[in-house]
Amino acid sequence: MDDVVDLTRTFAKTPRVMADCRQFPSEKNCTLTLSGKVDEVLAAATAHAVSAHGHTDSPELREQLRQILKPESDLLPDLDQSIRKLA
Repeated sequence: MDDVVDLTRTFAKTPRVMADCRQFPSEKNCTLTLSGKVDEVLAAATAHAVSAHGHTDSPELREQLRQILKPESDLLPDLDQSIRKLA
């Protein structure tokens, strides 16, 4: 069980963000969630918005996507519970 706590603490110290497609209403009901460094997530989210949802890559789109980025640590309670179920 200590390994679970150590793993959770490691994730908590990593400066990462996430983007969750479920925050945008869409006909596809997309459930994609991306996480990583800000520049990585922004690039991947932009590519996804263009290829999967038909948006045009623009500064406005990138700014909208930047606005929805959240710290990955917001997921830690859910991640912690999921890991504990596996242990």
